[in-house]
Amino acid sequence: MKMQSSLFPGRSTDYAFTEIHTFRILQDTGIENPDTNAGNVWSRTIQSYLTQTGTNLVWWGRLLEDSLTVKLAVDWTSSAAYCAFISSHTFKDLAASWEQIVTQPVESAAYDLPHYQPLRETVFSKCRSGDFISALLTFHIPENIDLSAQDPTDRLNRPRKAFFQNCWEILKNKAVHSEGGIVASNAAGGWSLNTELNSNDHVSFFAALRWKSIDSMKKFIEEAFGKHWIETGLPKMVEIAGGRMQMEFTSMYCFKEGWLGSVTKSEEDVPPNPSGLSNFWLDMLTISRTARN
Repeated sequence: MKMQSSLFPGRSTDYAFTEIHTFRILQDTGIENPDTNAGNVWSRTIQSYLTQTGTNLVWWGRLLEDSLTVKLAVDWTSSAAYCAFISSHTFKDLAASWEQIVTQPVESAAYDLPHYQPLRETVFSKCRSGDFISALLTFHIPENIDLSAQDPTDRLNRPRKAFFQNCWEILKNKAVHSEGGIVASNAAGGWSLNTELNSNDHVSFFAALRWKSIDSMKKFIEEAFGKHWIETGLPKMVEIAGGRMQMEFTSMYCFKEGWLGSVTKSEEDVPPNPSGLSNFWLDMLTISRTARN
């Protein structure tokens, strides 16, 4: 966002990018159970990322419509820390162990998402105040599309990348204010970066939005497709991506307090709530406190 305020400040000095891995795991792989081989591999995976110098928040979750696909997202504070980790014996051993639980090579990509941490935290994380989900949209730009070239349909003569970015701002604003969208959670989107672990060389754009339900999100997307791009932005984004838009739904654990002994324990036990505040307002209070820090 070009416009900055005290609520959504600009670039952070402790954020470089977010790395997203996609694991397509074997049938009946109980990665949540530490007593199984798969559970041991997954436990070491989460612990390894949480204890690395240069990582911040770590999320993971199964896709809601495909439980055999698992997403792992990691915030990195610097490229140097990332490069040091992927060249280490720790990572090489970890990557080798993944082969025991997957049906195909792990897909990886890094994205430059908004640098305001509470924004990334809310769009990915499980929510105390309801069974909300995270909708993940990935636009894979074909190799023959030159993003630096002017889009012939743009009256402002902007490069395709800038045109696409403007369409994302339209879609984001429309989405969070629509039925099923959540204004307080906003949305996060960003372009892929070239890293040693990227599974594909082509450029992609990734976006995450917190939503009330899968059905309401699908309804919004369907309606957005049926309108002019000026209204929703989506048709033009999909056009620039050559029709290659991927939509996934998940609910992810967010580890911001370090390793707490389990891959499904991402925060300390919450004491009784003497304030009488609802879970919704407790979520908002947490975001406010994080922003001040």
